[in-house]
Amino acid sequence: MIGMKKLHLLILAAFLIGSISSCKLLMGPVGLADRHLERGEFQPAIENYQKALDKGKNTAKVNYNLAESFRLSNRIHQAMPYYLAADTLASEESALPVYYGQALKANEQYAEALRQFRRYLAEGEDRELLAIARTESRGLPQIPQLPDSTDIIEISNLSALNTSFPEYGLSFHKNYLYFTSTRSGGDTYLGTGTPFSKLYRTPFSGFPIDSAQIEELSEITNLPKINEGTIAIHPSGNMMVFARGNTGKRKGAVDVNLYITYLRDSVWTTPELMSINDPEAWDSTPTFSADGSTLYFASNRAGGIGGIDLYSARLDERGNWSGVRNMGSVINTPGNEMFPYVGPDEKLYFSSDGHPGLGGLDLFVAERTEDELIITSMGKPYNSNFDDFGLLFFDYPNEGLFVSNRPGGAGDDDIYRFSRSEPVKVEKIITYLINGRTLQLNDDGSTSPLPNVALQLLDSVGNVVATSKSSPTGAYTFTVGPEQEYTILGEKPEFFAKRQNYSTKEKTVDPESFEEETRNEIFEVDVIMEAIVIDKAIVLENIYYDFDRAEIREDAALELNKLVQVMKDNPGITIELSAHTDSRGSDAYNRDLSQRRAESAVAYIVSQGIAANRLEARGYGASRPIAPNTNPDGSDNPEGRQLNRRTEFKVIRQD
Repeated sequence: MIGMKKLHLLILAAFLIGSISSCKLLMGPVGLADRHLERGEFQPAIENYQKALDKGKNTAKVNYNLAESFRLSNRIHQAMPYYLAADTLASEESALPVYYGQALKANEQYAEALRQFRRYLAEGEDRELLAIARTESRGLPQIPQLPDSTDIIEISNLSALNTSFPEYGLSFHKNYLYFTSTRSGGDTYLGTGTPFSKLYRTPFSGFPIDSAQIEELSEITNLPKINEGTIAIHPSGNMMVFARGNTGKRKGAVDVNLYITYLRDSVWTTPELMSINDPEAWDSTPTFSADGSTLYFASNRAGGIGGIDLYSARLDERGNWSGVRNMGSVINTPGNEMFPYVGPDEKLYFSSDGHPGLGGLDLFVAERTEDELIITSMGKPYNSNFDDFGLLFFDYPNEGLFVSNRPGGAGDDDIYRFSRSEPVKVEKIITYLINGRTLQLNDDGSTSPLPNVALQLLDSVGNVVATSKSSPTGAYTFTVGPEQEYTILGEKPEFFAKRQNYSTKEKTVDPESFEEETRNEIFEVDVIMEAIVIDKAIVLENIYYDFDRAEIREDAALELNKLVQVMKDNPGITIELSAHTDSRGSDAYNRDLSQRRAESAVAYIVSQGIAANRLEARGYGASRPIAPNTNPDGSDNPEGRQLNRRTEFKVIRQD
C-alpha cells in the first residue's frame, strides 16, 4: 500500500523511469498499465486501464487498479465507480472497503461510506487501515454537527492567479505572494501527465491582483524536470525552506525533501538538503513560527501516528534545525495532516482528512486552552467534500486565501479568496520584536557581520526566555513583551560572551493609534562581540583608588562587577589583571602601589565567586605607559597621566 495522496504536495515521488518502448510490442494495455502503475506513472496507467475496459477486459483487478490510479493521483472522486465495479466483481483486494469508503465520502455518500468502513472493521486485519476505518467510523456521524459559516463567509475564485493547471502552496512575505504551479509547460511529469511544478511570486498588497506581474522564481529554486513544492520564507527574510522532489536520483516514494537556502549579499545560496529530512520518507509543506524559531512541516516518516503527520523542529544554538518532534495524537490522526500555518492569532491552522470532515482534506484550527489542545473544523464554506487546504490570512480574521479543487474552478487546485460579508472587529494584535545583528568589533573600530552566534534572551531575573542563533548574515529575531527588561546573551567560540541589555518600558504602542488589525513593533538591537586574543590588553574604565590607597571603592566595585560577569560568561579563560601608574613617585613605590591595587582587585573578584586560580595580579607601576606623562617642552601632561593610571586585564590562557 502506498500511503500517499497529493502530487502537488510533493507527496508523490518519481520512480526511476526505464525505457518501455520495447515492451509495447509484447504487452497489451493491461500489462502496460500495470507497469505504469508500478512506477508511479498514474496518468498513462489510467489511459491504458480504460483502453482495457473498452476492449472488454472488465475484471475486478483492472477496475481496482484503475480506481487506485485515480486515488493515488488525487482524483478519488473519479475512483468511486471503479471501486464499486471491483467490489461487484468480487475483488480479492482486502483494502477495498477502506478506499471505496473514502471515495464514497468524497462524493458525499456518507451512509454507504460508513457501511464500508464498518465492513472493514469487521473483516480487515491491516493495523493502519483498521485505524483509518475506526477514525472514519467515529467521524462520519459528526458531519451534521460541523460548523456552517455560509451566512457570513463569501468564497470567490481568484481568477487572476488560477490557470487550468494546479496552483497551491501559498506563502506571504514582504508584500509578495508566493505559490506553486505547473503552468510553465515543457517536460511532462508522468505521475499526472502535467508539467513539472515550479515556484512563482506576484506583488500583493490587496486586490485586485495584476496577473501580468506574476514571475517565476530563479533557477536556484526552479530546476528543470524536478517538482518544486511549498515554500516558506523566514521572518528575517534571510532564510528560505522549500520542498523539492521527483529528481529521479532514488527509487521508490521517498524522493521528496526539504531544502534550505540563505540570502547572502543579496544573492540566494545554492539550496542544500536539510538535516531534519528522513532519508526513508518524504518531507514537505514547511512553514515558520512568527518569531522564526520553529519550523513546522509534514512527513510520513516511521514512528508517526499514521499516514502523514505534522512535525516541528527548532533552531538550535548552533544555528541548525534539530529536535524534530511529532506534534502528537491530538493534532495527528491515522489519516493525513499537512499544510501547517501559524496565523496572526498564533493558532495553528492545518489540513486533515483524518479529523471529522466533509471529505478529502478539510481545514482545521488547533487552539490551546489552559487545560487542553482543542481541534476545530473551520466548517463550510471553507471546507467541502473536495480537498481544501493551505490557509493564509492577510486581513485577520476577515479576509484571506486558501486552496481547493472543488468544482467550478479554473482547473484542478485553485486559489480561492474568502472574506466576511460582516467584518468582525477584533482586538488589535501588536507583536513586539527585537531584530538585530551580531557584529564583530574589528581592530580599527569598525564592525562586520558575525554569523552563527548562539543567543539567549534573558528576563529581568536571568531566566532564559528564548534561544536562537544568528543567520549567516548575522541577523536574529526575538519576540518580546511590552514593559519588560531583557538581556541578550551572545556566545561564540573564540569570542568574549556579550551581554546586551534592552528595555521595552515606555515603548508600548497604543492599539488605537494604527488602522491595521495586526502590527509588528520592531526594536533594533545589535550585539557587538570582541574576539578573544591572547595577551591583548583591555582597559577597564572608571577604576579609581584613593590617593596612596589600594582599597576597592564603591564606584570601582561597580566596574569590577562587569569583569566578574565576563568571567562567569566565559568560564574557560584565565586572566591577568594589572594595575598601572603614571611616572610620579619612585619606581619602587609605583610598583608596590600598583601590585597592591591589582591584588586588591583580584581579591574582590574572587569574593564574588570566581576561582582564584583563574586570576593573576600584576603591578607594573609606570613601566608601561600608553600616553606621554609630560609634554615635549617638559611641562606636565595631565591627560596623559590620567590615561596611564589605569587597570587592565588580558586573557593569558583559554581552555
